[in-house]
This record gives sequence, structure tokens and C-alpha cells, in this order.
Amino acid sequence: MEDGSTTRDYILSAAMLNYRFKKISIVLNCENLFNFKQGNYGQLVYPPYSNPVFSDIWGPLEGRVFNLSVQVKW
Repeated sequence: MEDGSTTRDYILSAAMLNYRFKKISIVLNCENLFNFKQGNYGQLVYPPYSNPVFSDIWGPLEGRVFNLSVQVKW
């Protein structure tokens, strides 16, 4: 951290699946499978909310993320 302190450890994992059928390819990408969020371990925004103070970002903020893509070859 900026002040020299340390944060908790976490595992960031991801997986990708690809399925091909003739000229179509479907890809599913999954990130942060263990759903680790920094907000679960402390406040991210401190009052007053009219002039907020934000904590340092040291881990994922959004949790699990899924992406799906489809590719068609002509």
C-alpha cells in the first residue's frame, strides 16, 4: 500500500472454454472465479459523501466477470 502496510492475500483465477462447430466458434471467458471483492474486507468510500475519500485499490472491485463471444467464419 501507499503507506507501506500490506493487504490480505487472494487468489485470482480464470477459465476459458472454446467450442467450435463447423464455421462457428463460441468462447466463454470467466474471471475471478472465487468471487473475491475488496469491498468485502473494508470500506471503499469514506464520508462525508458530498466530498468522499476513497481507499487505495489493492484487489478486484467487481467480483466475477463472464464474457461470451461468437465468431462466424465466412
